[in-house]
Amino acid sequence: MKKYLGFTLVELLLSVVIMSVVFLTVYSTFSLGVEAWKKSGSRNVYEARTILSQISEDLRSACIPVSKEQRFSFNGNAASLSFVTAASSHTGMNKVRYYVTPGKFNDTRSLVYRVDDILNTDINALGKVQELTGTLNVLSFSYYDGEQWLRAWNSAETMPQAVQISLALQDDSGREEFSAVVEVSCN
Repeated sequence: MKKYLGFTLVELLLSVVIMSVVFLTVYSTFSLGVEAWKKSGSRNVYEARTILSQISEDLRSACIPVSKEQRFSFNGNAASLSFVTAASSHTGMNKVRYYVTPGKFNDTRSLVYRVDDILNTDINALGKVQELTGTLNVLSFSYYDGEQWLRAWNSAETMPQAVQISLALQDDSGREEFSAVVEVSCN
């Protein structure tokens, strides 16, 4: 009797099926990982983290100076916010403002950040102005008074207990929404 060297057709088919299952599993895992990496590394996510971090730091260091002058009041509505802060990113006490201006593209706006030295008595002097993003689609602030969320706050004597920040950024990859609630500790 002759001895045959090689594989039978059944053995070859079985090995092809097993290899296909292994390759499909590896491909699926790899493609899910790449998709998650793309989403977490998007420009919108980075910008939103930076913006929310900056506003949060300023709010956590917010205070109302002893003079309680109206120019030092904590003012906010749904689309803008201004207050005095002693945040470590600034030198001394500064009045900071976050507000929206028309953007460079359709359906977008710019979020602008302005810092004024409160020791400067010239209220018309322009402080440091910086555009935080030009891809803003939606910005909303809400203010918690201890009982309910309000759409506006205007007081030279008190500050809200917390501020909710909601924003949506729009770029080529689409629109993404972000939000944060920041406790304001200096009352």
